[in-house]
Amino acid sequence: MLGPKAISMGGAAPLIPAAPITPQDIIDTQNGTKFIYLWGWTKYFDVFPRTAEHITRFCWLILTTGNPMTFNPAQPGSLTFHNLHHVEGNCADDECS
Repeated sequence: MLGPKAISMGGAAPLIPAAPITPQDIIDTQNGTKFIYLWGWTKYFDVFPRTAEHITRFCWLILTTGNPMTFNPAQPGSLTFHNLHHVEGNCADDECS
């Protein structure tokens, strides 16, 4: 969970039986023929009494560095993911339309 104006540098991802994004998909994003976006929203109430419900929406473009074909989980940095705030889809409360 992130607090107001917090910065996230990423974190561990759970191991899954089959990758929804293949190494070829990652290569295609590096070549500019595919794009990976992560988007979503959250609604919440803060700790102050009688305040309105808040909403935060986000949309990130995911960029990668490294070779997905030689990725080694035991070698930090062999494949890295970076998120850039997309020009659309990021807002909070009254900014959201």
